[in-house]
Amino acid sequence: MKTAIELVLALAILVGVYLLTQRIVIWRLQRTCNRVLRDLQAKGAFSPESAVPLPYARKNPLRIGVRDYRPKAVEILLIQGKVATNEDGAYYLSRSMPAEASSAG
Repeated sequence: MKTAIELVLALAILVGVYLLTQRIVIWRLQRTCNRVLRDLQAKGAFSPESAVPLPYARKNPLRIGVRDYRPKAVEILLIQGKVATNEDGAYYLSRSMPAEASSAG
């Protein structure tokens, strides 16, 4: 009986750690998305004509160190429609994005 309780407790701790790490990843992605939006806003990228390249928008397979959430954040913002690209591959804030969301941080 004691081993069963220890097993359940260990499983509960494992699930808790997994959920906590997932929550941290989501939080970091949200912060990074806000930083990308602020970066585009600061650079004045509000239309296809004023679009700017984002060097961190592509994953660098040779990058070593802590995880870089910026490429995933740009991908998420593109899917959500908050950021768009022009024909040159530069990025700008989409018109469909509310103004108050771009200034949130």
